[in-house]
Amino acid sequence: MPSYYNVCPQYALGELPMASIIPFIKEEDGVFDAVTARLMSGAFNTACLSLQGSGQPLSVYASVAVRIIAATKRGERDPEKLKDLALASIDKR
Repeated sequence: MPSYYNVCPQYALGELPMASIIPFIKEEDGVFDAVTARLMSGAFNTACLSLQGSGQPLSVYASVAVRIIAATKRGERDPEKLKDLALASIDKR
């Protein structure tokens, strides 16, 4: 399993200061400028916070990151919308 699966859970446990989306960006996703990467990480961080304590498997965090990256590639730049799009189909019990 790739090491990026550890990013959000470590954050949720208080071991990292902020969840970063950078480890989830693949070469085929292209290159994002620093501002865009920061807003994507902010959306990912907020999404991770909303999932904290929900008992979601690690694959859900990866799915959230992939959805944020995909929405950004389609042109979305609003961090709140990116978060909402990524979490839309996840049961957060």
